[in-house]
Amino acid sequence: MQAIEDRYYSQVQGDYLNPYEHPPAKPFFTYLLMGAIVLVWLAQELAGGSQTDEVLIKFGANYGPLILQGEVWRLFTSMFLHIGAQHLAFNFIGLIAFGFEMERLYGRARFIIVYLLAGLFGSLTSFAVHGPMTYSAGASGAIFGIVGMQLAFFLFYRRRLGEFGRRQRNTALVLIGVSLVLGFSGLMPADNFAHLGGFLAGFVLAYPLVPRYRIDPNNTRRRIQDRASLRRRWWMPVLSVVALVSATWLVFSFWASGWGGIEPGGHSGGGTIAYGQTVQGQLRDEAGDLWTFEGKAGQVVTISMQSNEIDAQIGLFDPDNEYLTEDDDSGGGYNARIETYILPVSGTYTIYAVSSDGQPGAYNLILKLDNSINQTS
Repeated sequence: MQAIEDRYYSQVQGDYLNPYEHPPAKPFFTYLLMGAIVLVWLAQELAGGSQTDEVLIKFGANYGPLILQGEVWRLFTSMFLHIGAQHLAFNFIGLIAFGFEMERLYGRARFIIVYLLAGLFGSLTSFAVHGPMTYSAGASGAIFGIVGMQLAFFLFYRRRLGEFGRRQRNTALVLIGVSLVLGFSGLMPADNFAHLGGFLAGFVLAYPLVPRYRIDPNNTRRRIQDRASLRRRWWMPVLSVVALVSATWLVFSFWASGWGGIEPGGHSGGGTIAYGQTVQGQLRDEAGDLWTFEGKAGQVVTISMQSNEIDAQIGLFDPDNEYLTEDDDSGGGYNARIETYILPVSGTYTIYAVSSDGQPGAYNLILKLDNSINQTS
């Protein structure tokens, strides 16, 4: 070991050792994460299909209505779920491309801390922006977090690693840029805000934790020290957890209060709708439209949202604005349909009409009373 440290001593430049010349950590968590997401995906497939809404929600997808009911743990579990084999493959490749190198350079502990915290911030960002009427799943927020780790690392060593470091920095920036452009343009639908939140969190968390290897000038054996070890930078993960908990509380409070007291027309548009009526709506943003109708306990209703322009999604809320049910594809194609739903109480119900991919467009909303099943007449 002394001979190795003597060799490093001659390689000190700019007060720090070249991190690529320091013995790297052997990856462990990257292998563990790869195995975990594959096993969970197989379990999803065996349970009914990884692209099935019921399976995703059952397994812990980032699902707004249940998060507002206290299931905040979904912000974590959704990081291990995937929607289809292609989704899994993209994230699996991302772990291979970035996970191994970042775990080697940062070490196991720093790597897994940044990975998990970035994933949680990504899930929270998605929920904060999209609100309670959508669900999401996937490890991409956490993986974009380790892309942020890469940017932080090569930005810190931008002078030490020269052209190689510049290429690596550019790779991270191009990847996040292309991903956001494709996502927001609709060419490759993705949870862009989870990606962006994870990337920014990964960069901010990782930069103070970039390994800073140097020779201890006070040690006669010239021992190598890491000036950014977790023992020295313990405050960074602690501060990050405090920030995460605080942000979660703020987002939860915002949506819980806002969703619990919504008024017709309070979002993009909407109004009132009666049984047997078809109304036309125009979504202008991802907030959605609110439509209300008067219902009686025991009545059986069918609600349909039809559109050739958007991926329709509808939700139903009771007179106290508590979530009841939703649908985004039972109407065939891109249409949504809540069929033969029995109203639990009498009062003013709210229908939330939204585009599940956040795109604007026109739609028709149809409300029917099923007299053949209706028990109250």
